[in-house]
Amino acid sequence: MINVAIGDAAIEFEGLEYILRPSFYSMQRIGSPEEIKDVAEWCFSASQRIAAGQMLIRDELYACLHVLQSCCDLDIPHELFGYYDTDEDEWVFIEGAAPVENLVTLANLMLNNGMNGKPSAFMMRRAKTNKVKSSIFDPLEFVSSAVCHLGLSFDDAWNLTMIQLQRAIENKFPEDKKKADSMMTAAELLALKAKIKGRK
Repeated sequence: MINVAIGDAAIEFEGLEYILRPSFYSMQRIGSPEEIKDVAEWCFSASQRIAAGQMLIRDELYACLHVLQSCCDLDIPHELFGYYDTDEDEWVFIEGAAPVENLVTLANLMLNNGMNGKPSAFMMRRAKTNKVKSSIFDPLEFVSSAVCHLGLSFDDAWNLTMIQLQRAIENKFPEDKKKADSMMTAAELLALKAKIKGRK
């Protein structure tokens, strides 16, 4: 079950429900900004390998499991998504109850919801205005922004997801959002007119 409103997800296994929440605190649990980048690259690599019909390598599997565990308060059992074990000095993958494709999909979903959220036209324009130069994701920057602009405590800010922060900022600056949405609509209309003109 996935809560598209805020980016949460839930998994049921052997009578227990494992809630996955891509909050800023969860993203921080993955590691340092540089480690988050590395883990995200391994998870993206895993999705490409799955699409190509190939088996995951250990680093990809561990990265995906690490993301889910970072987003969950309960310990996720190895039997759910599988694990690697040694057999005569050789690593062997032991399949879990759920397909490994589900693990990869959920891990990438948590990363996307946790790092990118679901930006509207307004939020995309704010990002361009702020001229973000680095691809490194630092959760503390967004937590500090929530404290500064929304008046939240640090504890409350750490528990936000990126989607919640984006919606809260939009509600804080409704006139700016309205203006940005109308400008985006105008740009889309111009693009459509140009496309129609090109067909004539």
